[in-house]
Amino acid sequence: MYDVLIMDDEPWARQIVKSLGDWDRLGLRIVGEADDGYLGIELAAERKPHIIITDMRMPGLGGDKLLQSLQERFPNVKILIMSGYEDFSYLKQAIQSKAVNYMLKPISAEELNQSLAECIEQLNKESSESPTPRKATHLDTSVQDRYLTYRKLIQSNLLDLNDKALAETFSQMAQYLDQTLMDEHTRKGMPYKIAYDFIAILEEALVSDDLQPVQLVPQVEIWRESIERASMRDAIKETENLYQEVLRSLQIIRQDRDRLDIDKVKEFIERNYSQAISLETLAKKFAVRKEYLSRQYKARLGETVMDAITRVRMEKAKELLVTNGLSIKRTAELTGFTDITYFYRVFKKFYGIPPGNMRS
Repeated sequence: MYDVLIMDDEPWARQIVKSLGDWDRLGLRIVGEADDGYLGIELAAERKPHIIITDMRMPGLGGDKLLQSLQERFPNVKILIMSGYEDFSYLKQAIQSKAVNYMLKPISAEELNQSLAECIEQLNKESSESPTPRKATHLDTSVQDRYLTYRKLIQSNLLDLNDKALAETFSQMAQYLDQTLMDEHTRKGMPYKIAYDFIAILEEALVSDDLQPVQLVPQVEIWRESIERASMRDAIKETENLYQEVLRSLQIIRQDRDRLDIDKVKEFIERNYSQAISLETLAKKFAVRKEYLSRQYKARLGETVMDAITRVRMEKAKELLVTNGLSIKRTAELTGFTDITYFYRVFKKFYGIPPGNMRS
């Protein structure tokens, strides 16, 4: 069975996809839904879907940046793109991201299921062509015990964010294994063992921070392949470099958590809704990563940053139109919209009626 993630900012659009898909017959399982680009990336890292069905225009992270991020972080995931915009630039982005299909909304059950079947065919083919896993490298008891000691020390060094101790422990392990393992077959098998063991340790170590390695190092699978192809000593050095990069990212994340006050972010949105604010500008203002701000805001307040900005703007727009009797153009300007057509579209989507009808 293959897992599927659905990404669309419209709940009804996600519901249509769920209702049209022949999931049981195709042997597919929906493992999550996302209404924001950044949240979709995080959910993909957490749930590890085989197929992602996504809209092109997503809040937070969308368009070519979303597709580029998906391709870089999840190169083996099959992507199906939905869009209501029949535009060459979007089709070009879909081709560049190696998407399996580009479907114009409204999508049909036939097109969706054919596209899903094509994804399954590609996944099955890739699975059958995967190389046979290597046999495990077995170490003598005394060497294995010493190796396990180094692994535990390295995990502890990482969690303590002690880069100097981390480098020293890796150096000691490299020297010990280089001097102890003389059998050529064992030495050749060690890079594969090191890659498997230390990425597994990384996953375990990051659980306490509610993180996955791919969130800190998007190219973690490339690191794994590089370690597996290296000599034993180079494999250890590559693994140390990977851990040092993760350590630096962890330092930033923990600093973010120490200084981010979601209530202050909420207050800032409520005071500055008339300005050009977005997830990016807020992240810069509060000196945190966009992904972290997006995740923490929704976890704390139950809505995305972009939904909060839109809600505050729409509530103020209603007040200006109905209570203050301002024109639609002036209302749009005072609530942060430079494009009156876009203001109309957002207002109607939020309230179900055009702004001109709000006064009646």
